[in-house]
Amino acid sequence: MMGNLEELVAAGNQIRQLPPSLGKLQRLRKLDVSRNLVSDLSHQICSMTDLGEIRLRNNSIVNVSETISDMPALRLMDLGENKIEKVPLVVIDSWVNLTSLWLDSNRLTNV
Repeated sequence: MMGNLEELVAAGNQIRQLPPSLGKLQRLRKLDVSRNLVSDLSHQICSMTDLGEIRLRNNSIVNVSETISDMPALRLMDLGENKIEKVPLVVIDSWVNLTSLWLDSNRLTNV
């Protein structure tokens, strides 16, 4: 139905969890679910290898899992204003095309 969708903005809602159907949007390039209640980075995002921008600012994310490391097209990741305590270096190293990473206003103790 939305197989050609390239950009999805669902910011400023009450979303707690990204739906499994999100992984079916294989042409999606930009995803913005900022200002919601998302608490973890779902594995649905991992299957979207062409995703270039992910904005998850101002949610309730605590952990950044190594499962999201296989995202070769990722250029921008905004994880600011969450509750993140640690980002595995292996994840950041795997985002080879990353040009912008926002981690401001989290609970990080080192970089």
